[in-house]
Amino acid sequence: MEEQFKQQYDSLLYNFNCLKDEALYIINNTLLKSLIKLNKIDSRIKTFDSLLEKAERKEVKNSILEIRDIVGIRLVCLFLSDIATIKDIIHREFIVLEEDDKINGNVKYEFGYMSLHYIVKIKDSYTGPRYDGIKDIVFEVQIRTMAMDAWANISHYLDYKTEKDVPEELKRDFYALSGLFYVADKHFEMFYKSRESNIEQIEESIGQKKNYHQSINIDTLTTYLHTKMEDRERSTSSAISELVNELISVGYEKLDQLDEVLDKTYNVFLLYEKERPPHTEKGGKFAEVGVVRVSLEIADENFYQIRNEGSDGSSISKYREMLN
Repeated sequence: MEEQFKQQYDSLLYNFNCLKDEALYIINNTLLKSLIKLNKIDSRIKTFDSLLEKAERKEVKNSILEIRDIVGIRLVCLFLSDIATIKDIIHREFIVLEEDDKINGNVKYEFGYMSLHYIVKIKDSYTGPRYDGIKDIVFEVQIRTMAMDAWANISHYLDYKTEKDVPEELKRDFYALSGLFYVADKHFEMFYKSRESNIEQIEESIGQKKNYHQSINIDTLTTYLHTKMEDRERSTSSAISELVNELISVGYEKLDQLDEVLDKTYNVFLLYEKERPPHTEKGGKFAEVGVVRVSLEIADENFYQIRNEGSDGSSISKYREMLN
């Protein structure tokens, strides 16, 4: 049997790799459109030794394709609420043959073994030589949160595949640690929902009511910049985060302080931009964060020194004189 299975494995290995790559492409492309952020996507093809061990354990006699998870993909998402969206994607993009819900199922599972398992295959609508060798091979897709994945990895490292493997004298601590990861997952979700709600309130206050008497943080500053500079290229969250730290370090704690400076320097900034445009592909215009930095460098010596330590400011002296 081992020799027969080895021949099958070797002859199908190319197809397994093609199937893995195709499945990853379909999943990545769909997730990109759905705007779901994943922590990571893992994929693997079982080694022959691992496959043979499972075939013997499952008493497989005829074909290695009776093993349904030779090709496996694991999606690790950030929040519990992402799981439902990814679940819909799997049902929409593949033929689902089997679903094993260890998160919301009727059977009680310990947190460390929570995940959503699917046995799927490529849809019949995918036709042509590219799919002829892979359409009938089933594979496994797992969905977990980061917390579930972290605890599962720790358990696996300890060789605890199921709760029955845990020594009796260690079970209390094992379950206590498992509970901490469970609570973390729930609170990550609660924090995420609270932040979403807070951002909605900020958008209403700043975007609709133009209420700028708010403390500067990444959420308020992001909304302010998008509202104030609708015609500008949006800056990345990392760039806005850096700007938050720069602003607070020189005493800008409220949005209205920043807004006053931007209004005061607006015409001078436009001249600066015309005479010294940034080297970008966006028509020589500064993005949101660039507008703020240039404006404050002209208007605020302390801010200029943070950005250009040791410089005498001669490069912008012309614009400072115009402002004054």
